[in-house]
Amino acid sequence: MESLLAGVTKADVLVDPFPHVVIDKPYPDDVADQLLADYPPVDKVVGDEPYAQNKAYYYTACQVLADDAMSPGWKAFAEHHSSAGFLTEVYELFEDHWPPNVRTMLTGAGKMSVGRRGVETYADSDILIDAQIGINTPVEEQPSSVRGPHVDRSCAFFGGLYYLRHPGDDSTGGDLEIYRPKGELKGRFNGQKMAPKDVDVAKTVRYRHNTLVLFMNSVRSLHGVTPRSVTTWPRLLVNLVAEAEDPWYDLDAYQWHEEAPRGMLQRLRERVGR
Repeated sequence: MESLLAGVTKADVLVDPFPHVVIDKPYPDDVADQLLADYPPVDKVVGDEPYAQNKAYYYTACQVLADDAMSPGWKAFAEHHSSAGFLTEVYELFEDHWPPNVRTMLTGAGKMSVGRRGVETYADSDILIDAQIGINTPVEEQPSSVRGPHVDRSCAFFGGLYYLRHPGDDSTGGDLEIYRPKGELKGRFNGQKMAPKDVDVAKTVRYRHNTLVLFMNSVRSLHGVTPRSVTTWPRLLVNLVAEAEDPWYDLDAYQWHEEAPRGMLQRLRERVGR
């Protein structure tokens, strides 16, 4: 099976508000339709985890490759998109935008080794890559978002979503929003999250069958998911990711910290000028 990026070039890269591509029909319709037809059922993806409505669950590339019940198409997809070759494709696509430290890590004399997450560990490889078949479970009670404005983990080099929507899914929402921060970034983050009031929507990518979104991760790569209507349909996607063991940018420097309350002794000192 060809790569999702087989027909994607640097000319497709958009830089506002951060480097990303949005590709309609990266695969021919028959290939995408077959992947959808062979999509694993919800209970397989959820596995032994506690079930919750409108929650993200994943079936990793490692699991796909070890599962005799998965189709040859899915095995080929997982094989390539969790490989060092795919990481090279992503690196070359965003080649003009990586910061110097990532360029050094991925192309320098001490080039990092790449392993598949779930097979290798950080004891074996510097970077672990995965292509996870994902679902967001049905929305049972009231419209809700699976995740608001956030950035991915600061050890991730890129993030990718490949949508495979069922033609009978008549729900609304579940679209990917790409955000632009209002003002400075410093002091706006709570972990990986940012409050909706602190961002503007720069672009909305519809949750549509056979659609790819891929972006270079950074502190500016803010994104989230619009609320989904109550529905019995799961949201279907593949999550593409490659991570190092340690962060490659400092998200801690952008955290919001509430000023600690002054103690009684400190207030007394201020009153007497000491």
